[in-house]
Amino acid sequence: SPSRGLGDVYKRQRGARGGGGGGVTDVTLDLRAAFEVKKRKQEEATAYLQSKVKGSTRRKSAEGPRERLNGQLRSVLQHVLAFRAIAAPFIEPVRDRNAPGYSAAIARPICLNQMIKAARDLRYTRAAELDAELQLMRDNAHAYNVPGRGDAHVPPLADQLLARAREALGRHAAEIAAAEAELAAQPSSS
Repeated sequence: SPSRGLGDVYKRQRGARGGGGGGVTDVTLDLRAAFEVKKRKQEEATAYLQSKVKGSTRRKSAEGPRERLNGQLRSVLQHVLAFRAIAAPFIEPVRDRNAPGYSAAIARPICLNQMIKAARDLRYTRAAELDAELQLMRDNAHAYNVPGRGDAHVPPLADQLLARAREALGRHAAEIAAAEAELAAQPSSS
């Protein structure tokens, strides 16, 4: 069956009742169903991204420092994705249909999916680049989700996500530093 958004669930359920007023019970059931759809989609997205991260860390033969560095950064992102309740709002890009005015308010949007792709494509040359993108994602969450706009529970999740990622970066610090030093010692190809 095609994927449905939260509004579709609400409209479909209201339409099935003829749009008539069932009162608070109908609204509660509609919200519960909508929450379940959202939760299921977030879990599916998290599982999919974790499988992409896990699958991409298996290349071990003839790894150079860039591969090792990006492999460590993928491990950090995998660790962050394991905290589903925290990571869920940040997995996919934010769309204006879900967050009205987001593209006008946020100049540089970023999501975990984009970071995973960057690590898989070996675009990072320093862990500080990933940290900067995680910080940007956190800053974006705070900038958009202000009183009167957005969702008040998102900024604290962004803070928690950044803290978890930095903890994971700290646990991988020795391997990251070794790969960065070796990468810096290589002659430039430009």
